[in-house]
Amino acid sequence: MGTLTAHRPLGEDVVANAVLAATRDPRFAPVEPEELGSLSLEVSVLTEPEPLEAADEAEVVARLRPGVDGVVLQMGPHRTTFLPQVWEELDDPLVFLVRLKRKAGLAEDFWHEELVVPTYRVRCWSRP
Repeated sequence: MGTLTAHRPLGEDVVANAVLAATRDPRFAPVEPEELGSLSLEVSVLTEPEPLEAADEAEVVARLRPGVDGVVLQMGPHRTTFLPQVWEELDDPLVFLVRLKRKAGLAEDFWHEELVVPTYRVRCWSRP
């Protein structure tokens, strides 16, 4: 859990999102007190997203850099992202994009000329 754009100091954002991830992430059960000692922490600070200029989906797929690019997908109210770390699980650019569309609530074969696909990189810190 996190934010795509800065709207408060980084330290405050890390703390707030850690609490949200531990208590309100709909993908997981809330963290129990006895689990706290076994948790790991990873913080990714994103660069400013840059537009990925592409005429169609095939060009987006061809221009994505596995292991490097984080990708935002935005169409109207639908907006989501995959951090570059997701490439470790989804190393095929087409599969990466299809899963990102699914995460955004769009059909896997959806494409529209107004679809916005910016990319970014991250600086990552982790604590086991």
